[in-house]
Amino acid sequence: MRLRALCLVPLLLNAGPELAAQPAVKSWDEGHELQEILLEIVVGSLARRTVLAYEHEGEPLLPATEFFQIIELPVNVDDAGRLSGVRYPEETPLFLDPSTNTASVGDTSWTLEPNQAIWRTGTLYIAMPVLAQMLGIRFHLDWAKLRITVTNPGDLPIARRIERERARNASAALYGRTPDHSLGLQRPGWDGAVFDWALYYPGGALIDRTSYRAGLGLNVLGGSLELQHTGFNQVGGRTTASWLGVWPDRDDVRQFGIGDVIGSGPRPGRIRGAFLTNSPFLRPAFFDRELLYGDLPPGWEVELYRNGRLVDFTEAGLDGRYLLDTPLDYGPNPLELRAYGPAGQVRIWERTVPVQPDRLPSGVFEYGLAAGQCRHRTCETAGNLDLRYGVSRAWTIQGGFEAFGRDTLSDLFQPYASVFGTVSSRWVVRGEALWNGLVGGDLIYAPSPDLRVGVRAAWFDVSVDAPVLTPYGREREYRAFGFWRPDPRRRTLFLEGSAFLIEGARSSFLIARLGTSFQTGVVRWMGGVRRERTEASGSSWGRTIVDVAASANLRMPATPALDRLFLRSSIEVSRRGFERLEWVASRPIVGENRLDARIFWVRASSEPFISLGVTAYLPGARTISQLSRTPESQVQASAFAEGSVIWNGPAGQVNVTPERSLRRAGLGGLVFLDSNGNGRYDGADEALDSVRVQVGPHSLLTDAHGRYAVWDLVPFVSTNVAIDSMSLRNPLWVPAFSLATVMVGPNMVRHVDIAVLPAAEVSGRVLLETPSGPRSVGGVRLDLVNRRTGRRFEATTFSDGEFYVLGLPPGEYEVSIPYHVRRALDVLPLGEVRFQVTLENGWARAPYIEVELAPGNP
Repeated sequence: MRLRALCLVPLLLNAGPELAAQPAVKSWDEGHELQEILLEIVVGSLARRTVLAYEHEGEPLLPATEFFQIIELPVNVDDAGRLSGVRYPEETPLFLDPSTNTASVGDTSWTLEPNQAIWRTGTLYIAMPVLAQMLGIRFHLDWAKLRITVTNPGDLPIARRIERERARNASAALYGRTPDHSLGLQRPGWDGAVFDWALYYPGGALIDRTSYRAGLGLNVLGGSLELQHTGFNQVGGRTTASWLGVWPDRDDVRQFGIGDVIGSGPRPGRIRGAFLTNSPFLRPAFFDRELLYGDLPPGWEVELYRNGRLVDFTEAGLDGRYLLDTPLDYGPNPLELRAYGPAGQVRIWERTVPVQPDRLPSGVFEYGLAAGQCRHRTCETAGNLDLRYGVSRAWTIQGGFEAFGRDTLSDLFQPYASVFGTVSSRWVVRGEALWNGLVGGDLIYAPSPDLRVGVRAAWFDVSVDAPVLTPYGREREYRAFGFWRPDPRRRTLFLEGSAFLIEGARSSFLIARLGTSFQTGVVRWMGGVRRERTEASGSSWGRTIVDVAASANLRMPATPALDRLFLRSSIEVSRRGFERLEWVASRPIVGENRLDARIFWVRASSEPFISLGVTAYLPGARTISQLSRTPESQVQASAFAEGSVIWNGPAGQVNVTPERSLRRAGLGGLVFLDSNGNGRYDGADEALDSVRVQVGPHSLLTDAHGRYAVWDLVPFVSTNVAIDSMSLRNPLWVPAFSLATVMVGPNMVRHVDIAVLPAAEVSGRVLLETPSGPRSVGGVRLDLVNRRTGRRFEATTFSDGEFYVLGLPPGEYEVSIPYHVRRALDVLPLGEVRFQVTLENGWARAPYIEVELAPGNP
């Protein structure tokens, strides 16, 4: 003990004159000696602070107020030394009274050992074992270094706060990632070729029951030229031809189609003619941004999650108000808000902001125009003019007309109008009117992903002969639905209900169901009660059915025959007894191939329907083969196959795929080391194998010749392309771009080579001008921006003012310091600090950089 006290003398002398001048603390309880010591408290890798503590018989006593400040857990210590607080998010009360030597955590209390808590000179000191028990943490004491370390700080408020900040930074970096290279749509005169085919044999003795489909797709003038023929040997065939052009960057015309196309309007049909619109080919998922506001105690932090992803965070101001910038997608937009108090409090609540797929952002106008010969409707010709406008972020109006020419009946001219939007982000409202058609509307209440209720009603005009757009003979239609999940943490537990009523002049039909879902172990259970009623010609018929279904995905590695086996069974029972029974089993066999078995039995059949099928994915085809036994005891086989043949221009070869490929697109090329930096693959450049390339949702490795190829991309839409730099063999190789967007055309594989550049190691230092001369400054963040591409690199100076960046590709760079860093340092903006990374003989070189800072207030 004496030796340890002597070791503390230099620390006390270096602590300052006030500390060194304090009188020694004498023994105070039963003659036991207390010794003042300086201890360093380390909270994992999160925080550290040196404090003045006491040592008693080899046990340190820490100052309570300072320790709880370090871990960011507010407590109150009154004038008698009693400590009280709350440990969040469990909301567990904490209490300690040194006068009675008692402590409690929640409902658990205990008596302290003598001198485990002392109240001295207006400060409460608590022994490590007591703190460990109160907070559920562990300490490591190192007397040689006079250091106490909290080894498991994960549940402390400081750890939760820093973890939130790290998640926010990571989410911001991912969400805010912008491409530094972009390639628009190519419009060749002719390129690419896709042959799409399908064959179906339904079984039986006659081969002429076989049907088939064949299609040819070409890229002509940047658009999709498609020729298709569908053959039905018993009823003939049908041939169609069409061309679709898309201009994504234009505002006046974005799509034009001619031939066998789909028309425009809210109820489009297939016509042989043309259509024109400024609507996007594929409407982006993003709709608009919305500000969410609320009230919380000042200083609280708020995080906003959409679909489980952090999209914004803020802090409540002095008035308690907060604002969150919310990006909204088309769809339900389930939002979760998490609020964190300064003491570790946690509040979580959910809400939903629904955006209907036909809504437009504020100020956006779209039109559609189509005309041609009817292909499937009961008319000779059809035309449509459709207009839509986003009145505000919440409301969209639509109007136009439908026109139909008929040979023996009178022509139809049907103007229409509708309005739809949201009220208070919870109510979805829609109203529509179609002349000589219908009047109706929808009302949906969706305050959260766990509660949705909606109704729809429509009244039809029955005076129209042979209506084209509305069901014949229908007068009224009513729908209602509801969904409620009582416990959001149990996703499979919910209640649902629906009702559908159709009324005509002489008949009506009602079907209503109330059901539930829950899970026990690996088995998912669903059940309900369904009521069906039909009235026609003065008579009525109805029945009540109880249905129960169970399904399970088995995971049994120890029993390979049952592993990955999917089972589902269902039964329906009415007052008459058994109505319907179904049993399904499915299991992968090799790769994506699958074996399916099904038994289906209804009351009207004396025998069940039994089938056994195999779905196989071959290199160039997907096949479905089925052997079945009908209730009439007939055994028959059926088969279906489909696939595509694709001309891969970049590789100069023909590829096959088991999927449909008309109006799809691909991307292919070469990944190479651009040793001379000209951006082109030359004979001296090295093709790089085993490099991971990310193209949209597809991830693949280059082959032995450095080639990559991806198919099944959406045409006329920008696709993200990036290289995983960790897959490059040399750490001084970097991709020419961090993220690129490439727009691919239909029915072709676009050629895009990806260059990898030799990169340089860049180092330097930051100096601050002072009256005594330049001084190195540590902890300064620098931004190094490529002046041509805008690509940004970050560096932070070490304690000696030096900085180091690995992997800067060739180019001219400019050095800057963010505004908040300059403000914290109180320095003037940098002058022009530029440097060049050059490429010489396949090596990148950069000069040593010196950044001089001038004080803002000399």
